[in-house]
Amino acid sequence: MFIIIGFSCSSDKFDCKSIKTGAFKYNAKGWEQQCIIERNDSVQFEKLINSGMTVKTKVTWLDDCSYELKFISINVPVPDSILTRLRNTKTSVKIIKVGRDYYITKGVYDNGTIIDTFMRIQN
Repeated sequence: MFIIIGFSCSSDKFDCKSIKTGAFKYNAKGWEQQCIIERNDSVQFEKLINSGMTVKTKVTWLDDCSYELKFISINVPVPDSILTRLRNTKTSVKIIKVGRDYYITKGVYDNGTIIDTFMRIQN
């Protein structure tokens, strides 16, 4: 599993295009840390604030509100077994709600499902 789980949506009533790029924050479940996400259309960086650990993932949009995340790199040393697992994990993300300053996602990965709320960071 990546440190952070991404986003997506299957309903036409949400404007998911507004969150395809930008900066967002959330509390990383299981890590007890706040995480900052910076995403352009095809690459996402997820940084744990306290530790500075950053994971780079490829973003593949399946439609306006759904995408997959695939591990590219991490900025800290990790055991080969974890690196192999990261390389072989694909996270599917579905946006289930979009608000003015936030969105809620359902992420599905090898070990389960997680629902998170992400807040937009104003530049």
